[in-house]
Amino acid sequence: MRRSIGVSALNWRSALGELILIVVGVFIALAASDWQKNRDARRTEIQSLHEMRRALTDDIDALSRLAEHGRKSEVQFREILKQLDSTDPPADDIGRQFGMLYCINRPLLNNAVYESLKSTSLLQIKSEMLRAQIAQLYEVTYRRVEQELDSERFVVWEVVGPYVREYFHDVRPCQSATPLDFTQLRHDQYFRNMVELRLNGQTIIYGPTWLAAIEDIRQLMLAIATELEA
Repeated sequence: MRRSIGVSALNWRSALGELILIVVGVFIALAASDWQKNRDARRTEIQSLHEMRRALTDDIDALSRLAEHGRKSEVQFREILKQLDSTDPPADDIGRQFGMLYCINRPLLNNAVYESLKSTSLLQIKSEMLRAQIAQLYEVTYRRVEQELDSERFVVWEVVGPYVREYFHDVRPCQSATPLDFTQLRHDQYFRNMVELRLNGQTIIYGPTWLAAIEDIRQLMLAIATELEA
């Protein structure tokens, strides 16, 4: 009888030991699975951030070229106004300046990485602050850039375009345009207003918008670099 009780107690201890081993094994397996999932998620996040940083680098280059084009346009527009106020014959390069009046440079910003993130989940970017900064750039800054580009395009094609096609010949947008009668231009207040509209657009609206967007991109790239180093 005592022997039977001893064997039974031994079996219970053995069973309990096996149960503990099973439970520990399950917890270890779950922990390993979570670790692997977190590692895979981090790898995906890092890959997405690297791709976004490359796209942002290209966008800075595109916006920088746009800003530079705007600065050159400002010079040409001011020169046109100067020529209109002068009584001297028009400068030899006045045709190039008129060509810049009928010109628009529209870059293509790359938001493919952001759209891809949105289609899956922005939550794969673990930092809430970084997610907010990314959304701010693409949803607010980039949309503002697109709106201003649409505004400039409207002015060029719908305001400047019809006038240039009627009162100029040998028109090559962004390159040159020859006035049919330069003296008539000097006395045309509508033409002066049109040149001032283009100039004010560059100095007050478009130029500051491009530069602000560049700064927003740089700030996001800095935040991305910090996250990649974490």
